[in-house]
Amino acid sequence: MEKQQGKPQGVVTVTGEKVKYDQAELLTIGEVAARLKLKVSFFYAPVRRKGPDAIPCLKVGKYIRYRLPDVMDWINKQNEARG
Repeated sequence: MEKQQGKPQGVVTVTGEKVKYDQAELLTIGEVAARLKLKVSFFYAPVRRKGPDAIPCLKVGKYIRYRLPDVMDWINKQNEARG
C-alpha cells in the first residue's frame, strides 16, 4: 500500500502479523474478514446487534462498511471481557 499524502495511516497486529491500513478506508465485510483471516459469517450476527456488543460499522445507503481500527478495538474489548 502506498502512502498517499493527507491520509493518516497506521499499523495493527493481526494474528501476530503487522498489517498496514488507511485509517479513513471503509472496508466491506469480505475485505475485513480477509485482512483478519476470519470467515465472513463471523461478522453477520454481531452486525445485527445493537448496543455495546455490536461490531462498529457505518451504513452507507443499504451497504455496511467498516474501519479496521474500530473492528480491532472491538475484538480487543471482547477478549478483555472474557478475561
